[in-house]
Amino acid sequence: MTENTSPENLRKFLESDDPAMIMMGLSMAKGSGKASNEVLGMVLGLYLFHDDTDIRSLAKATFGKSAPSDLRKTVKNYWQAEYRTTVWIWDGWMQKMMLDIEDAGINTTYILARGLMNPKDTEEVDEARSKILVMLGKRNLSVSNLTVHSSLKNLISTKSWGYKHRENVEAASKILKELESYNS
Repeated sequence: MTENTSPENLRKFLESDDPAMIMMGLSMAKGSGKASNEVLGMVLGLYLFHDDTDIRSLAKATFGKSAPSDLRKTVKNYWQAEYRTTVWIWDGWMQKMMLDIEDAGINTTYILARGLMNPKDTEEVDEARSKILVMLGKRNLSVSNLTVHSSLKNLISTKSWGYKHRENVEAASKILKELESYNS
């Protein structure tokens, strides 16, 4: 981070819905050389799951420059971008990747929240969301951020949810209440 960039401002840029703001935040993080574990988690979430290819590309470059070599190696061992939107990645190896990333000191709540934002709404995606919500429910939410809160609220308020999605809505509601209790 540059001298006049506060961690709070950088977080706001990286959590923004505005692609230009996200790109600016990624540029600031990349320029810093060494990012905090929280920022690395945010950058990694953008790299793995953001819909915009330019943002993913800059996030990948930022992560490559800012992350320690053992964390880069962990991600390289697991991640295959072509499977980014497939559901089956959450069946085993993604849980293992999250645990290995956490072992490196990175809070994975931001990454998991990005994974919830899959724009498709199919039974398979709902199954993946269910697995992500279980994983998210096991995380320390006291250090979570706006994106986690926002993605959970989004998931709960989606108009297309029917009875078959009730369990995911209930799980997201429970996690959101827990998150809000930390912030009050």
